[in-house]
Amino acid sequence: MSSTAEIYEDMKEWYKSSDLPDENPGEVICTNLHEIHKSMDKLILFLGLNPGKAHGYTIEANIRDHENGLTEDRCWYGWGTHNIPKGIKSIIKSIYPSMDNEEIKKSILYSNTSFFRTRHQDKIKKKDFDISYPLVKKLINKNKKPFFVFGTMAYQNLSKRMRMSVVSSHSVGWGKWKVKLYKNNKTNEKMIGLPHLSYDWATRKEVPSEVWTEIRKFIET
Repeated sequence: MSSTAEIYEDMKEWYKSSDLPDENPGEVICTNLHEIHKSMDKLILFLGLNPGKAHGYTIEANIRDHENGLTEDRCWYGWGTHNIPKGIKSIIKSIYPSMDNEEIKKSILYSNTSFFRTRHQDKIKKKDFDISYPLVKKLINKNKKPFFVFGTMAYQNLSKRMRMSVVSSHSVGWGKWKVKLYKNNKTNEKMIGLPHLSYDWATRKEVPSEVWTEIRKFIET
């Protein structure tokens, strides 16, 4: 059984073996590995598009900080009121109403499909996804569960790499945005593709309850 302790070693191994540019602003894992469940099969994997905005934090620094555990300000935007942690908590509570905030915090493994920071998504390069993918896929393989990906570019990228097809799609009740459920019929790998959480759609009352019911059914069958 895989453990979260292995993730730190996986990150170091990935960093040594990857052809990273000299400057590599970004983040690999945005969760304190010392504070989540130790067994990978108890975790829920969320993958975003890439670290947004622009500041001086680097991939190298992120991996180094994981040795002693990320500080709260480095995790999930400080677990504060940013739309991404709000959205993740709202999604999990809608699917699993019995989970409280503390249990959700211990259950989420949060990363991105590209580890490289850009100010805008149109600056993401194919090479960013290519370099990041081996470790992303290792997280998916060790988790061995359906995983969540938010951002159209993010889940389309993974669906192509993992040869997944859309099983069904469900309107979130706001604009043209939909939740898309993907599956590889040969490997039985499953992915829940979500509109990007920065738009705060997941906390809106317009989201039909059937969306959460369909996601849970997809996960459990």
